[in-house]
Amino acid sequence: MHTNDIIDTDGVYAAFEKMHLSVWGFVYRDSFAEYHLIINKNLSHEKQKEIFMHEMTHINEHLPNKPYMVGLDMQHSEMEKAADLIAVQALGSLGG
Repeated sequence: MHTNDIIDTDGVYAAFEKMHLSVWGFVYRDSFAEYHLIINKNLSHEKQKEIFMHEMTHINEHLPNKPYMVGLDMQHSEMEKAADLIAVQALGSLGG
């Protein structure tokens, strides 16, 4: 991983890693209560922005209420659908 592949902002760290295309991204909270977003580097820049906003939605809306969340194959859950909707709306309001 290169230094320019990492974003650090107020306890939220985003890294871009090469992963299988079936994995778009995920987020976890470490033992210091800092969040780490891992986004697939193989995705288009537009899809990476969408995944970033999606995972930020989890940080802002879902993770503060849960000590932890583990999910595999959850793309059809209400929480995931809500995060998708918020991400699309946020990107639309930002113009991209």
